[in-house]
Amino acid sequence: MMFRDQVGVLASWFKGWNECEQTVALVSLLKRVSRTQARFLQVCLEHSLAECTELQVLEGEANNPGLISQWQGEPKERIISLVLTHLPLLKPGNTEAKSEYMRLLPRILAHTIEHGHHLEESRQLLSYALIHPATSLEDRSALALWLNHLEERAAARGDSLERPPPANSRDSGIGGGWHQQQGCENGHLLLYPSSSVPATINTVGTGGGSNTSNDRCGILAATAIS
Repeated sequence: MMFRDQVGVLASWFKGWNECEQTVALVSLLKRVSRTQARFLQVCLEHSLAECTELQVLEGEANNPGLISQWQGEPKERIISLVLTHLPLLKPGNTEAKSEYMRLLPRILAHTIEHGHHLEESRQLLSYALIHPATSLEDRSALALWLNHLEERAAARGDSLERPPPANSRDSGIGGGWHQQQGCENGHLLLYPSSSVPATINTVGTGGGSNTSNDRCGILAATAIS
């Protein structure tokens, strides 16, 4: 198969994924690029986004802890939409804003598990939070505890959240997000070190008797940082 055909196949898969799945896949690919490639991609992205005032406004909102704290009074559906839209734009080092997100996420997840609503959105929120460079090991460990609960809720509803993978795609190699203390190995970027991955993540989908190991909730969120 020629290179352009390979790119076409990859683009076809990419188009069929939702925005969160696309993000996790891109993070996986970024794990494999050299420092020079990473800088070139950064230049391209910064150039293309320089005049995007709408994104600049959204980014300002996403990093405003006072505004985020006001979302507590919104209906659950509205909170989920707001967090999904803004969390990816959280800047590493903004501990106040991150703390507000970390207060909202357990409320959203608890509501989902109790009522069985918004399972897909909750799965995406967990995935974003687990690969986000702004979250600490402590944050990720706390969030990882929700994964099995979310899987169990999906299984109880009989949901099949996992779409069949493309051929030869099992070795996805999904990597971690851009960590504050990146290193390099053989000219390539190192993302999350093993010490920053919560041990709880390795038990996702292994609950006794439940056939949930292929559940998209666990697959996307767990492999996002493995």
